[in-house]
Amino acid sequence: IKTSHKYLKQLEESNVALEELKLKLAEKVEEAKGKELYISQLEYKVDSYANEICDLRSRLNRVGHESDSWHERFLKADTSYHELKRAIRNLATDF
Repeated sequence: IKTSHKYLKQLEESNVALEELKLKLAEKVEEAKGKELYISQLEYKVDSYANEICDLRSRLNRVGHESDSWHERFLKADTSYHELKRAIRNLATDF
């Protein structure tokens, strides 16, 4: 009888330990889910930032092309201005 009480007590202690392990495991599972959610949110933010960077690069390229176009226009206008100035001087010296 003492032996069966001893085994019964060990079994109860094992059950308590098992329940404690189950609770700890459940806590770890919840913690992992929280971390998984946090990681998903970070991945979403990274994707969002990547898209924003891509948009900014596109805008930068577009502004660069516009800048090149305006620079070409300026050079043509400047050349035309100097040609016009020369033509006016030539006309003035011809009179």
